[in-house]
Amino acid sequence: MILTKYQWRFLFSASMSFTILTTYLVLSKVYNLSSKQVSEVLFFGSVGGLIGGLVVAFLNDRVGRKVLGVSISGLSALAVFLFLLTDANPKVLYFLYSLIAFSFASVAYVIATEIYPSYIRAYAIGVLSVVGRLSGAFAPVLVIALANQDYRLGLLCISLFWLVGFFAFVIYAIKGKETKGMPIEQIS
Repeated sequence: MILTKYQWRFLFSASMSFTILTTYLVLSKVYNLSSKQVSEVLFFGSVGGLIGGLVVAFLNDRVGRKVLGVSISGLSALAVFLFLLTDANPKVLYFLYSLIAFSFASVAYVIATEIYPSYIRAYAIGVLSVVGRLSGAFAPVLVIALANQDYRLGLLCISLFWLVGFFAFVIYAIKGKETKGMPIEQIS
């Protein structure tokens, strides 16, 4: 039923799973960081993601999911290229990247629960969770394989994954329903 009646919704929400990647796997390759330094960079990234996530959570019902989703996924695709600045402090770069990219979950997860009617919502979210786990398992393998050839290829791959999310949100902006400020009973 999910693939017949709700095809575009499923493709949209499944494509978001590919965009939430573990960029830090490339960091040790790009910046030649020790384990201790990687953990410090991850801390700064987590703080950036926390701040960005809280800001986006606040803006969801003020700005709207369509604008936020398109903006964040597009900016994330571009923010990946911050890591080309190899002379810059990786903690600062990862903080800035995470501030944008990790805030994506605050809009993506909200929409994923809103676009399906209640009778199929739990099933759809369960299937999407599996898609997310699969992409979370395979995407880093691909990114690292490319980064081992040339770290810029790894960054390009991450950016392309973000573009999948960007185009998914563009389609949602055209076909989907803006749900800012609406009760769940009026959505889907």
